[in-house]
Amino acid sequence: MDPLRHLANPSYDHREGSGSKIHYEAADGQASLCKQVRPVRVLDGETCRVWYPTKRPVTCKTCINILEVMIRDDLTGLTGDQLDDIAAHIKTFRVKYGTSR
Repeated sequence: MDPLRHLANPSYDHREGSGSKIHYEAADGQASLCKQVRPVRVLDGETCRVWYPTKRPVTCKTCINILEVMIRDDLTGLTGDQLDDIAAHIKTFRVKYGTSR
């Protein structure tokens, strides 16, 4: 699986004082994962990508929920040993990035 890209629209703010929502890019690159926004627009008859990739955390709750469902579906059918390996990787990431649970 290719890593998902984070997308931000620098020209749009939802409300005063907050930054733009950051979304996951869909596999086709034409929309966000949640389909709430499109990174490709037609401007003056030309198709242009008007968003840009960012490393800021994804802030769109719908994108995050869709990703969780996708991951759950990917885990379905794995053996116990495979799940143990994934659990070990998760622990490594939590130590590395300082997230707790």
